[in-house]
Amino acid sequence: MKNRATQLTLLLPALVAALCSCTRSATRVRLPSDLQADLRENESQNDVVPVAVHGTEIQVFLTTGRRAVSERMPYVLAVSISPDGAKCAIVGVQDRSTVSFLDVDSGSVTGGLKISPHVWDGAISNQGAIAVTLDEGWGESAREGPLVVFQPGSDGPIRVAAAGRSPSFPSDGGELVYEDNGRIIVHSISSKTGRAIASGMDPSVSPDGLRIAFRSADGYFHVVDRFGKQDKRLVRSDGIVGRLSWDPSSEYLLYLRGLLGVWEAPLDIARLEEMKKVIAIRCRDGRAGVLGGVPGYTSPADFAWVKSRALRLRAADVR
Repeated sequence: MKNRATQLTLLLPALVAALCSCTRSATRVRLPSDLQADLRENESQNDVVPVAVHGTEIQVFLTTGRRAVSERMPYVLAVSISPDGAKCAIVGVQDRSTVSFLDVDSGSVTGGLKISPHVWDGAISNQGAIAVTLDEGWGESAREGPLVVFQPGSDGPIRVAAAGRSPSFPSDGGELVYEDNGRIIVHSISSKTGRAIASGMDPSVSPDGLRIAFRSADGYFHVVDRFGKQDKRLVRSDGIVGRLSWDPSSEYLLYLRGLLGVWEAPLDIARLEEMKKVIAIRCRDGRAGVLGGVPGYTSPADFAWVKSRALRLRAADVR
């Protein structure tokens, strides 16, 4: 025990230095010039910016670098952004059965939808519907339960599937895409019927409803049409944290490439100088680049595109 304590004491200065290095280099942007021009135009003309919502911060990834712009929120456990980037539903760490609504322009949190049992993951539509996977059990016995949808003004949830995760809405809110035991399902809200279109996990449907990105068993993310056809292999999935996120125009995707095993013994100090990289990709040609990074010791609840002029301007003013 004493030897272990001595080793940790000797490692501490190097660990602190590595973490500081992560923080200093986290704003580096490495984008092909044509992709950077496209994303900058998207920022300035459409007020659409990639964000990470985690802890009490909203971090905006401008083409000029990462900016943390808010510390006024309660601690966030999970977040979902609507396809148009205008609505944000959050689950706070203090109460995993309450879904609140975040105003990204002001950072204020309002409302609260009590859901029992706890929420595992979820999605919000442009129309304000909430799809969540419920938590069954507690502690070590916890497991994913049914997938349900709460419609605005409804008396209670609509059960979609006995098991389902990673729900995702297109802009019209007429369908819900989710994963069920390794199958990608497209579910019609009105007819309450679903069809399997592919094998995989971590699906996300484009806002226009025409394409679905998902993680395949072949080690890549693929994009298919809503019938599972026109398959396009996009990017290797190893090291990617979570699923891909579409921007409101359905032209760009966002993802987080993480570092696996950094914190496993023995501690890899050298790799701490690398970061989880926030990467934007143009769907039509696969051109990709790094928008910035977050230190390896952070675990953002979610990455998504937000449409907010106020948020973009505030981020641009942060130094």
